[in-house]
Amino acid sequence: MPPPLLPRLAIDDDIIEGLLARNEGLSHFWFFRQGGQQQAAQARPLRLTLIHNEGDFIYMPRHILQALGMRTVIVPWCRYEIDRDDADITLVGPGPGNPNDDHSPKIAGNMTIVQGLLQRRRPTLCICLGHQILCRALGFAVEKRRVPLQGSQEEIDLFGRKEKVGFYNTFAAKKGETTGEFAVSVLPGSDEVITIRGDRFSGFQFHPESILSRNGCDILREEIGRLLR
Repeated sequence: MPPPLLPRLAIDDDIIEGLLARNEGLSHFWFFRQGGQQQAAQARPLRLTLIHNEGDFIYMPRHILQALGMRTVIVPWCRYEIDRDDADITLVGPGPGNPNDDHSPKIAGNMTIVQGLLQRRRPTLCICLGHQILCRALGFAVEKRRVPLQGSQEEIDLFGRKEKVGFYNTFAAKKGETTGEFAVSVLPGSDEVITIRGDRFSGFQFHPESILSRNGCDILREEIGRLLR
């Protein structure tokens, strides 16, 4: 009787080499390291409020941030109160929904949250849906893509360096003429705003926490450091 197929494949040198090569392009945090990422010693750990927008992706940045030694609390968008948020940074998370649907309580609620954070100059990091809401609040148009980017790894220019990151979006902000005092980068070959930086805020259309974001842990850590400078 021949040996089972899978055990033989598991020790095949060509297959092992192919899998390692494939995984090299994926997140180093999720594949290769979970420890040794602690932030530099501070008087107290950084605290982040993570706004849950009905997308369970939010638990992945929480895990990364906790591995970095930060403290997190997840708050559903409908229960968030800006006057009670005393965290160092507020992260407006990803989730399903049409960012232009102001009749949606979630979208309208997020617009109020983001506008309030901007007005108070609170350090704010927005991801995916949060990024789209941020862009709308700053005056950018947000449009439905002809073809969604769902589970797509793209190489982008992240403010001067190349990064491979994961996208899961149906809508995208358009650069247009609205840049103001912001620094933006666009998806190669398009006018889609995929990152934005301003005084005390940042937005990522991609998911730094995704397994498709090769250096997502470092991207999160560095952006949090920038917001607090």
